[in-house]
Amino acid sequence: MKRKTLCICTLFTLLIFSKLAVFSSPLYAETITLETALKKAIENNPDLKKQRLSLEDAKRRKNNVWNKFLPSLNASAGYSNTHDFMDLSAAPDAWNWKVSGSASLSFTFALPSSIRQQILNYEKEQLAYENLEAKTLSSVATSFYSLIAEQKNLQILEDSQSLAKQVYEQTLKNYRSGLASELDMLKSKYSYSSIEPQIEEAESSYYSDLSEFALSLGYDISEIAELKLEGELKTPQITFEQGEKLVERYLDNRYDVKSAEIAVEQAKISKMTTVSNSQLPSLNFSENLSYAQNTTDKMNGSFSASVTIPLSTLIPGSAESLNVKTQNDAIASARITADETRKSAENDILTKFSNISRIWKSLEVAKLNESISERSYELSKEGYNAGLVSQTDLESSRQQFVSSQQTVLQSQISYLSSLYSASQAINVSIEEFFQIFATAQEESK
Repeated sequence: MKRKTLCICTLFTLLIFSKLAVFSSPLYAETITLETALKKAIENNPDLKKQRLSLEDAKRRKNNVWNKFLPSLNASAGYSNTHDFMDLSAAPDAWNWKVSGSASLSFTFALPSSIRQQILNYEKEQLAYENLEAKTLSSVATSFYSLIAEQKNLQILEDSQSLAKQVYEQTLKNYRSGLASELDMLKSKYSYSSIEPQIEEAESSYYSDLSEFALSLGYDISEIAELKLEGELKTPQITFEQGEKLVERYLDNRYDVKSAEIAVEQAKISKMTTVSNSQLPSLNFSENLSYAQNTTDKMNGSFSASVTIPLSTLIPGSAESLNVKTQNDAIASARITADETRKSAENDILTKFSNISRIWKSLEVAKLNESISERSYELSKEGYNAGLVSQTDLESSRQQFVSSQQTVLQSQISYLSSLYSASQAINVSIEEFFQIFATAQEESK
């Protein structure tokens, strides 16, 4: 996992508290499961928070499109005095006040397309939020499983240390009895002692990654010491249709494909709006009311109705006619982008599912190698105890066994990552993905 550099003091503090949390098992330690991590991510991820605000704004505007039928309302009030600058000795006129109000309403043929554009804006924002949420949850899940793998790696190293200790104690006993050379005893001691730095390095990496993960979920740094991860690396085998059938079934479900099609529709509506504003007539209604002091008829009102017919677009080369052509180009461009998006999406789906098959085969080979390495170590240990296998060969066999276990862990993480990537590629949740494609719900052994 990619690691960020932490402050030495902070890291030191986190290491101390984390060790206390893990090894002393505090009563009030908080357990983080995958479900907990995903819930925390939805609540606290800053990008999701900002995207939710954009979505809420788009939703408000969609739900209030009726306001396009509201008239424009204005009100004003004034207080005035008339006086003669030429005759300063003349008494000023009395102060007068006046209030007025107006209402105007315009109807254009662009109104329906304007309403449709607002609805499409909401749909696009909703797609953007769902896409970001899916990517965020996938990233959190992958990070969670990587931490679980780091936990298991620690256990592998501790088990390896226990095995090396047994060998060292037996070799030391044989050395004291004259059945083993001093060199074998020293090599055995080195093999046992050299594992401790590996454990400390793995612990440091785990606590650093755990701290980074917890902070990204919104935990305070003071809470990290009492956090404990709990989960399993489940790797069910996946079977799926090949080629065109898979693409045909899920292509239109992708976020990028949907978004590209919305962009085409928006370009068409934008053209309709431009044509309506530049070529079609509009109706305008207005009413003005005023009330003034010291007038015979204090309440005055006026109503007007008019029709505006734009003519500039009829002139070749006018700005209005060029705007219409620009909108045609925008539609063509959006269509090209949508077609390219579909092609890229097809390739992405095929690639992601192909990776699943490839990594699954690697995982099977890694597990076979682990099984063989485990049996090889058992036989080497028996041969060593019988004096038929050297200490060097025994140590080599143990290291191969440890390496094979770590390779399995790495393959499991790669496989799980490929499953999440594939579920994103067809835009289904990981739970639904397993229901559709998993041939074994139990963890592969």
